[in-house]
Amino acid sequence: MRFRKSVVLVICALSFSLAPTTSALTEPCGLSALTAEGTFFTNYESVEYSPDGNLIYHFRNDPIFASGGGPFRIQWLPYDDECTLAVNSVPTSDPFQLPSGVTHWSIRLASPTQLEVWDDQNEALVTSLEIPKYPSYTRIKFRGQYSGGFGSRFESRTVRMFEHGGEPPQLENQVEKHESCPSIAADGYFFDSYERAEYVDGLLRVHLRLKVPFNDGRLFRSAVITPDETCGFVVPNYNTLVTATAITPHIRYYSFRMTSPTEWTLWDDESDVPIQCTACNGTIPADAAFVSFHGTVVGNTSTVRTTPFPPTIEAERSAPDPVIIIPGILGSERNSDGEWVIDPILHTYDDLIATLDINHYTPGVDLFTFPYNWRKSNVETAVLLKEKIDQVKEICECNKVDLVAHSMGGLVARQYIQSDAYEDDVDQLIFLGTPHLGAPKAYLMWEGGEFAVTGDVLGKILELILEHEAYENGYDNLFSYIQFGPIPSVQELLPVYAYIFDSDQLRNYPMNYPTNPFLENLNDRIEDLINVGVSIHSVIGNTSQRQTIVGILATDSSEYAPLWPHGYPENYYSFIGDHGLVRGEGDNTVPLPSASFVDLNLLTTAFSHNALPTEAQGDVYFVLTGQVAGFLSHEHDSLTAKLLNVKILSPADLLVVAPDGKKIGKENGQAINQIPDAFYTGFNTNTEFITILNPLDGEYKVITQGTDSGSYTVETNYISQDEMIEASFTGNTAPGLITELQVSINNATPEKLEVMPVDTDPPIISIDSPETKDYPRSDQLPIDISASDESGVYELVARLGTTTVPNQGTIDLFFKKLGEYTLVASSTDNVGNATTSVKHFRVVATVESTLSDIDRAYSLGWMTKKVRDNIVKKFTAAVKISRVIEKKTDGKPKGEKLQKVVDKILAGAVIIELNKQRGKGLSEQAYQILKEDVLWLISN
Repeated sequence: MRFRKSVVLVICALSFSLAPTTSALTEPCGLSALTAEGTFFTNYESVEYSPDGNLIYHFRNDPIFASGGGPFRIQWLPYDDECTLAVNSVPTSDPFQLPSGVTHWSIRLASPTQLEVWDDQNEALVTSLEIPKYPSYTRIKFRGQYSGGFGSRFESRTVRMFEHGGEPPQLENQVEKHESCPSIAADGYFFDSYERAEYVDGLLRVHLRLKVPFNDGRLFRSAVITPDETCGFVVPNYNTLVTATAITPHIRYYSFRMTSPTEWTLWDDESDVPIQCTACNGTIPADAAFVSFHGTVVGNTSTVRTTPFPPTIEAERSAPDPVIIIPGILGSERNSDGEWVIDPILHTYDDLIATLDINHYTPGVDLFTFPYNWRKSNVETAVLLKEKIDQVKEICECNKVDLVAHSMGGLVARQYIQSDAYEDDVDQLIFLGTPHLGAPKAYLMWEGGEFAVTGDVLGKILELILEHEAYENGYDNLFSYIQFGPIPSVQELLPVYAYIFDSDQLRNYPMNYPTNPFLENLNDRIEDLINVGVSIHSVIGNTSQRQTIVGILATDSSEYAPLWPHGYPENYYSFIGDHGLVRGEGDNTVPLPSASFVDLNLLTTAFSHNALPTEAQGDVYFVLTGQVAGFLSHEHDSLTAKLLNVKILSPADLLVVAPDGKKIGKENGQAINQIPDAFYTGFNTNTEFITILNPLDGEYKVITQGTDSGSYTVETNYISQDEMIEASFTGNTAPGLITELQVSINNATPEKLEVMPVDTDPPIISIDSPETKDYPRSDQLPIDISASDESGVYELVARLGTTTVPNQGTIDLFFKKLGEYTLVASSTDNVGNATTSVKHFRVVATVESTLSDIDRAYSLGWMTKKVRDNIVKKFTAAVKISRVIEKKTDGKPKGEKLQKVVDKILAGAVIIELNKQRGKGLSEQAYQILKEDVLWLISN
């Protein structure tokens, strides 16, 4: 092999005063420079490497012997990575002689197996020497012996044979061994105790090495054994084994490798190729718990037994692109902390996320979700998706991500990729049931504010949530909320093809159809998706039930205006889900042609729309990684899901306690959630509700806490694939008031759902005053009425006859007629329990009260002073005479009868006076009161 001529010219011009190259001398292994003895060789040396990286070592002889100098021999001494001589005896060349007059010569590595001696002065080959193929990291030094009798020799420093020979294939660490397994054991001159174990693609590799300088390719006996689960095994009888194993000559590093779960091979680690020999490969049983390589040189003068390791583990994979899961409509919601989280209600994506997590993805590292406000336009959401992708790229320090998009989430992904903002950062996109052409089911939502159809759990829940929002935001109905709220995502799901029938005639699209400019624009630019370099896969559902809404049978809608502006489904309100809807192929939500519109790498399954993320999770994992998932999660089966929904219409907050005592809602001013798969919106929102997936049988407590005074309603819904049962309770509350309700759940008989207050007792009413007795008309009647109740008193009303009276205070009896009275007190508690309590008393006249009434009437201006004085005079005189007669007739026969006669005569005289003054100095009000007093006195 020729080296660079430019180097030769420099050598000649500088009288061959070459400087050694640094790269060859960084690890000298012994001598730091050439040494020479005698008169033939000099101390001159220079080292360089050919363009191929092969060693060139320059020497010089004394010029005195340049003419007719005798022959000499050279030796080469290879050293391993630890500067140990790698041969048993030092190889020596045959004698050779330089041409006459030549003093500058070199030893050159022409190839990995050929040394050459060159005449540097004439650039001519002198002799060639065959050498073994040493490892690339080998270092070498040379010795020379002059044979002319002058006793001259030299010994060079140790340098690398190859400029870029690299380092030996050593490993720093190894996997941990099983605690019951022994460590490697090696003794003697051949096998070394070096061992490093690793797993590559799930298959075991045990890296080993031999001692030096003894690997000349000699044969030895070997065995591969498979210890049991406890790592127990029997050492093989080596005398029965065939001597047929050999390690590639002169290499030091080799390995025992599993090339499949049952196949093994011995490997040359230095050249990274299998070792070829009779016993260098074999098989083990498929159920082997451990595997260990054993070897012995003949006579057991050197043996090795490796540490037993499992032959396989679950295969590791190369890092995939980070994946972002994009949910569909209702697939996100704000939690109690105000953060958007992915589907906390039905947990549609939990199994898919769990499967990716268990099969090597790591949440927050290369596994992400993109929850969002699905009420917004997909155009707006796509901007947020770009921001999410940018965040993920920053986390992973990578350029691309994979997207798994379910339902409307696929339209969000498309909007981003097909927009001008796209940054070529999506590698793979997997659609799961995406309505690329829209879905007629959206017509019901957009035109009529109707969501729930037969067998549609998602629609029922969606309707409940949006009804609640509509109520809290002051809208009369869902139609108004969707149209004018607005909720543009519903419009963006409308079909962009003909699907409305007028009788038997299919209406031409787009005439007299609700429009969807978003999807029309997106599909007009479909090439921006197909040709952008994204690897697209579509997983769609086509169930056997043919229950997907594929068309609308429309009739006149004028009587429903402003609803159904483009026609209402025939008999829809009378037979929801059974009439007016054309059903056909699809996933029970998205028609088959719409889901398969983007038909790249199309996979059709038999699963329904909401089940696709779970049922297609194995396919998703395989598309993302090219590997079969080792585990598939099925903790959340949306096909069998049942849901308890509890919502409250303000002013109150919620706390729900499950039959097992776990809680969700507001407690002590904080939001808590102890119930698995339950969701609470939090109390800092108008639309406060709680959902509990697959509720337990038993009694749920619903505890409300008032935030203001007024009426509140607790609505509960039990939702399953087959039905939706509703029950509600309306009560009253006040700030801080806590009320406990009870909801009975029986999953076998959900139709018995009801909400009942725990408190079934009415309030206790206390009427401390008035008492059951006579009260003179001149008195102020005291009123003291109260009530108490476990759930709080909502109302306490007292009535005297038809007049409502205060619960605390007094009543002026002067204006009341004389006679018997009944005070009625009625009370209702905050959960609707009511009761009534009564108290009887009389308003009477006495001599004293009558005199008081005369003065009261005078003070009110109802009589003149002269009239007052006359009436008082007449009345007191009558009273005086009556009392005298009473005294004289007391105890006498007929005395009582006589007294009555006299009293009437006297009273008559008073009444004559009242009649005389009536309308003159005595008002009608005073006349009636005083006359009633006098008559009462003579009658009682």
